[in-house]
Amino acid sequence: MGAAASECCCDRSNKECPDGYDRPLDVQRPRIYPLLPDCYDILVQLPLGNGLHGKIVTCRDRVVHASYAVKTVPKREHIDLIAREVNIRKSLDHPNLLGIVHAFEDVFTVKLVLELCRGGSLQERLPEAPHLMTDGEAAPLVEQLFRGVSYLHEHNVCHRNVHPDNILFQRCSNEPSYFTPREGDVLKLSGFSLARGFEDGQGLTTKIGAAHFIAPQVFEGHYDYRCDMWSCGVVVHLLLCGCLPFAGGTDSEVMAKVRVGSYSLKGVDVSEAGKSLIRGLLRISPIVRFSAERALKHDLVVNTPRLKPAARAG
Repeated sequence: MGAAASECCCDRSNKECPDGYDRPLDVQRPRIYPLLPDCYDILVQLPLGNGLHGKIVTCRDRVVHASYAVKTVPKREHIDLIAREVNIRKSLDHPNLLGIVHAFEDVFTVKLVLELCRGGSLQERLPEAPHLMTDGEAAPLVEQLFRGVSYLHEHNVCHRNVHPDNILFQRCSNEPSYFTPREGDVLKLSGFSLARGFEDGQGLTTKIGAAHFIAPQVFEGHYDYRCDMWSCGVVVHLLLCGCLPFAGGTDSEVMAKVRVGSYSLKGVDVSEAGKSLIRGLLRISPIVRFSAERALKHDLVVNTPRLKPAARAG
């Protein structure tokens, strides 16, 4: 998954590991083992923040000295979500999805060893004042986002939580206030705590996600994987317009606007290609809403020259 798992001093895929070493979490039939193998050091002095259901710190493999992120989740509260997240993560392998290396457990917690993204999240790179991106700045970012979501949908996984906090940059940028990664950087979609596998034609019913980013059908409790593309549309609007399309002082106000698709692109300094992409992603009906594959063929993604961010005034 993105970066390959490092070699440990024992074969972690072998359930008959020598005494003294941890074994991977068996999410189908949970078993209790020591927390982490001896070849991982937890670097508590390098916290990365908090996920939806757990704290995240840095760890280092003692054998190859590679660094990873470690997400610690309490089993007592979230064991079903943990098992589902691990199973989904293990089934995925794409450069624009945050990969899992291993999962280990003790009596009280599960620790997920994940790829490390040092560039932070899109949310952390949002400037204090609205900053309108050019198409050339936005194109490489949204292309990578669409490719990650396309892979999920092709493998029957609905993310259900696409928003700036879950869009990570693999490397640090010289200009952390910019949305865009530096040249050659990789964007990775994370936050699989709410992800769900589905069968072809299967609907989902759980009302879940951040109010500003979820599709109208999610509020109604009748939706499918195409809700992810609505969330992508909100992200694209944020990047190109510098604001969220559905604003409100309360979740109720936001929900009322989302349900009827109440937003406007009049008077905003956005290209026709940008407006076309936003409109295609924010269509109320999921039947005519852009799929990830359709979005990847859009003019903004295919025909826009990639540009480096210009220096900001001041």
